[in-house]
Amino acid sequence: MYNWTVPSGFKAYIDNIVRIDRTWAYIPEENPEFPYEPLVRGKKMFVVTARGDGGFAPGERNEKRDFLNPYLTEIFSMLGVTDIEFINIENDEYGGQKLEDSIAAARDRIDRLVATS
Repeated sequence: MYNWTVPSGFKAYIDNIVRIDRTWAYIPEENPEFPYEPLVRGKKMFVVTARGDGGFAPGERNEKRDFLNPYLTEIFSMLGVTDIEFINIENDEYGGQKLEDSIAAARDRIDRLVATS
């Protein structure tokens, strides 16, 4: 997470893959209420992030400051990628036990995801 969202280089990458008639289509005649048709389907996406602070999960103190996961979910859902797993490492700014616990939890989650894939 970079200033609560994506770094500029990753945003540029996103801007280069969100392409009409390649990753999504515009079909207002078929669905005037929602004229966007995803063209990327059947893909699974894993997103591993690092966050300086903690508490971004639903119900936690920084929940409203998490623009990253909702942004990526929306962008890639518009392309058709709806099976997205987020692995978030938190407390990078603090270091110490909080960071170590977060890294351990992320590694455990990755191990479980690999074992079930």
